This record gives sequence, C-alpha cells and structure tokens, in this order.
Amino acid sequence: TFSKHSDYVNSVAVDNNGSVYSGSVDKTVKKISSSGSEIWTYRGHSSYVKSVTVDNNRIVYSGSHDDTVKKIFAGRLIGYKILE
Repeated sequence: TFSKHSDYVNSVAVDNNGSVYSGSVDKTVKKISSSGSEIWTYRGHSSYVKSVTVDNNRIVYSGSHDDTVKKIFAGRLIGYKILE
C-alpha cells in the first residue's frame, strides 16, 4: 500500500518496469517503484489530476481539471498543452 497522497487518487498507470504513476486530487503526479517507494512527485497542476498514462519511454502524460495536459519525464515538465 502506498499512502503518500494527501487526497484521493483518480488515476494510475504502470510502466514496463513495474513502476506505478498516480494522479490525485491533491494536484500531484507521483512515480512509485514496484517495491512501493516514492521516486518523484510532480506538483505543476493548479487543479486536481484526472488521468495519468505513461508511454514506453517512461514519459508521463497527466490530464487535469486545470484544462492542461502535462508531459513529464523524471518528475520534470517537458511540455504541456492548454485545452480549449
């Protein structure tokens, strides 16, 4: 069990190495190792995270109620799109 989010989790995704990515109402995206340790936290959303997915290169895409999709690698923002 992983309990480092401060509010409920809306979405999870798993990469090919077994790492888990979670998006939460606490406005964060977290990467969690297969053993349950937190690897990084991304805090760039201004509203809750609704969905998270990860591609084969471990690039994470998070969709938020702030009307953005963020592209994240190793806990850092590498791109974003404002939805209209």
